[in-house]
Amino acid sequence: VTEGDIMPGIILGTGSVRTGKSDQSLYLHFTKSWEFSEDFALRATAGIASLIPEHDKLFGLGGLTTSIYEKYSPFVSYDGINFHEGIAWIPLDWITVSAMLIESEEPAISVGIKYSFGETAESE
Repeated sequence: VTEGDIMPGIILGTGSVRTGKSDQSLYLHFTKSWEFSEDFALRATAGIASLIPEHDKLFGLGGLTTSIYEKYSPFVSYDGINFHEGIAWIPLDWITVSAMLIESEEPAISVGIKYSFGETAESE
């Protein structure tokens, strides 16, 4: 569900958590963003997750992300067990480079590439 002025965005999905048991989870996430200026924005998320097929235990989820100059995004997330901190850098509109500490200990780096299937510059 798309976020509105008052209504938060709602995300229902499946993902992976590191619990030592089944690592597949089903989650429900709520997200809300605030843009304070052209150079600074804030996004908060909160939600719940349960393991598949063990739905008897729920995990609280949360996150906080800032956007600075639309190029840098420091963030922290909580997966119900551990915290993960990091920063994302967006050098071009179609590429994101992120560095984070998984469980506040293990370093990780990721690169994301954005590609729109079926859209052309004329349709934008």
